[in-house]
Amino acid sequence: MLTGVLGLFAAEILTRPGPIRLPVIAMFLAWGPLLVIHELGHALAAWVVDWRVAEIGIGFGRQLWRFRIGDTVIRIKVLPVEGYVRPAPREGTRARWKLAWIYFWGPGAEMGVLALMMALHKGDLFARTDAPLQLIMQGTAVAVGVSLFFNLLPMPFGTRTNDGMGILGSFLAPRAAFEARLTGPNILEARRLLMADEPTLAEAVLVQALVSYPGELRLRAWRAVCVAARGDHRTADSLLRDIGDPDSHGPALAAELHAARAFGQLVGGDAQLLMFAARSAKAATALSPGDPQNHLLCGRIAFERGLYAEAYASLMEAYRESSEPEEEAPCVAFLAMTCHHLLRAPSRADEDIARPRIAPDYVQRFSNALRQLPTSDALRERVTRTLNS
Repeated sequence: MLTGVLGLFAAEILTRPGPIRLPVIAMFLAWGPLLVIHELGHALAAWVVDWRVAEIGIGFGRQLWRFRIGDTVIRIKVLPVEGYVRPAPREGTRARWKLAWIYFWGPGAEMGVLALMMALHKGDLFARTDAPLQLIMQGTAVAVGVSLFFNLLPMPFGTRTNDGMGILGSFLAPRAAFEARLTGPNILEARRLLMADEPTLAEAVLVQALVSYPGELRLRAWRAVCVAARGDHRTADSLLRDIGDPDSHGPALAAELHAARAFGQLVGGDAQLLMFAARSAKAATALSPGDPQNHLLCGRIAFERGLYAEAYASLMEAYRESSEPEEEAPCVAFLAMTCHHLLRAPSRADEDIARPRIAPDYVQRFSNALRQLPTSDALRERVTRTLNS
């Protein structure tokens, strides 16, 4: 329906005589360039205060291109209607002011574009005119105004906040919530690396953040997982016990701590711990059902337990919810291995769900998809060994 309405609107504009077409067309065409300017404003503001920019996303939907500039991952997606920047502090000095500064300079960059257009026309930008260039700038100015309204008026957008909410939250959020916001990019990067069987790189990311925020519970919990992955299970278990009961915290933090505990038990190398890992992973999923990382964790634990039907269901849920190639890659890898076992292994009496119908070419399809996705050599080698067994 929305497509039809937009189509009728476009037809009306394109068939209407007179200069009204130019500013309206310019308003829509300017959205993509303004989005780029907006996100670059955030990124440049972060670099000015010496924060690391982990990731810049331009657009929404399927990824078209992915590349790096230094340590920053740049993603270009198919629909230029939204974007994001994931900054992470190198140290904690004046962090609230710096985060507010970073939030402001997305809209601030667009204000700069508007000020430049106003200066070029000496304050008469919106005067009645038939001059094509001025009409184009008028449409662009309207696009800037719409963007500033929706970005600076404090309001939530689903699970995200706009820049106005971000600026207020930078000063008003409780300390624990604020530190969780700052360390979020580090946690996300570490979890992706752990799922790709890269615990050493994951630990390096977490250690860097712990220098500034040594008391942040999520950082400590995932650092314990890295210690377990190195083989020091006794120390890892002690670190996790020191953090305490996950359910004594709010839902978001409890979900993260349950997930860390589950992953620590998963990499512990003890098959008897996998049952407890499954319980913790399911608790994390119940508390944060929209997180594909938790569904992926449930699927991986079920795979290691030999519950391939359960693994397939969780992995497919994670695959459907994943929006980034780094999240898709481990889903695809374990789906390929799971389908391989489902086609070969007989049903087990302790499986709680019915086996899915797996076509013989599913293994090859997932294997081919994995070749197109970024992941570690260790995970690729494990998939190859499993499929050749």
